[in-house]
Amino acid sequence: MKEKMNKLMILIYILLLFGCKSHSVCNEMPLADKVTQKSRKTTQIDFNHFKVKNSDEYRNSYSDKKYKLTYNDTSETFNLFANNKKIGVISLKSKKYDGPGFNIYQYSSSQPFPYIIFIIEATADIGTEWYKVIIIKNEKIISDFFIHEPRSDSDRYLLNHFMSISFEKNTFTFKLKKSLMASYSLIPKEFKQDKDYIYIEKRIKETK
Repeated sequence: MKEKMNKLMILIYILLLFGCKSHSVCNEMPLADKVTQKSRKTTQIDFNHFKVKNSDEYRNSYSDKKYKLTYNDTSETFNLFANNKKIGVISLKSKKYDGPGFNIYQYSSSQPFPYIIFIIEATADIGTEWYKVIIIKNEKIISDFFIHEPRSDSDRYLLNHFMSISFEKNTFTFKLKKSLMASYSLIPKEFKQDKDYIYIEKRIKETK
């Protein structure tokens, strides 16, 4: 009797093994789970595309094929357009800016990603006065804020030499290179830093 039971168990095992091979599903991770697992390992998005926005001779209008920013001296604001449609107004009134002009840069990712970032660099008689960051998602402004310190020297370096940007877990991280800081700049105590870099984090609420 015991021998028959052993043979029966062996037969059931063989049948199950054959069934697994024929259907190729046993112990196989579903494709959706594989994709999810892979995305969890690669959650950081780098904004590795950098572009200098072209300006007119008066440095009041900056544009490319899709986006355009125009500055109004009277209201001290930038109007932002996407495909010739106005999508927002960026106020600079609190700064009372009276410098020689602006440089505007665009950061985006080579990966499919709905966010792009514009940075307005306010130049001074010597170097840079401040930065204004504008975060856009699907042609809508979701956040804008100033970075007063630290600063690089706009007369010597392009912004991407000094600042890199990444995104992970609803947080943008602005990584600033210490060795390219201007001599007149400083590091606020609240910012994270290590030997070579300063880190400014901006958390946002996820929107559709």
